[in-house]
Amino acid sequence: MRCGADYKPAHVSPVKIKKCNAEFSLGLIPTHDILHSLGQRQNRKFLLVGFAAETDHLEANAAKKLREKNCDIIVANDARIAMETDENELLISVS
Repeated sequence: MRCGADYKPAHVSPVKIKKCNAEFSLGLIPTHDILHSLGQRQNRKFLLVGFAAETDHLEANAAKKLREKNCDIIVANDARIAMETDENELLISVS
């Protein structure tokens, strides 16, 4: 099972891409939204908890994700702070 990511490479090379002096672009495509799929299940018998790493508008983006993904709980953090320290703060929103 793969970890959550918003995008994946559009094309995967079967061999190593050798370094050269030319510019290189990597095309990305959206991944399947597992959280959204789980939130659409009717009569679900599980608690759906989503996670949101945000860099701006933490509370607004967490509330939006809670609604749009039909989660029961969202656990959000400021990704900028998480990268700079061993300590972290979380915002937990409940529907």
